[in-house]
Amino acid sequence: MKRYSDTTSLSNRELLGEVDHAITRDKALEGWFLVATREVTEQLELELQDKSEKEGIP
Repeated sequence: MKRYSDTTSLSNRELLGEVDHAITRDKALEGWFLVATREVTEQLELELQDKSEKEGIP
């Protein structure tokens, strides 16, 4: 789990890297979740969805 402050921008590249990092740490990863208390751009949502589908992680 990682928590970002309200003033931290949600960088697409950084969050996609977090998925890679999680996979590296746990090869049997069953899921990766982004829970946000503020709006996330549709572009970021779609990029994360594409990434998870390519990696086989819901």
